[in-house]
Amino acid sequence: MAVAELQLQAAVSINSEALSEATAARQDLLFELRLFSEAERSAFSRRAEARELLAQLDELDARSSTVLELGLDVINGLRPDRGATTTYRPNGRTTGSTS
Repeated sequence: MAVAELQLQAAVSINSEALSEATAARQDLLFELRLFSEAERSAFSRRAEARELLAQLDELDARSSTVLELGLDVINGLRPDRGATTTYRPNGRTTGSTS
């Protein structure tokens, strides 16, 4: 949770170095989780505490994703049009222009 919160703070403050560091730390933690046995993972996932933590983590990830998308929209809006075509993002928003 702490690393996901660091990712969100870095995204909000537009600190790419801190975001990269937090993302690397999170990847390391995910690797460590993969080293747990199937029985250990299964036992943990049945606990109510684990379900609550996963829900909180999903919420933090969604917030980070929204912040990063908005940041990209702002940056893309400031860049001059280089003949980009309109495309759709997974969230249904368009990007680029129709020129």
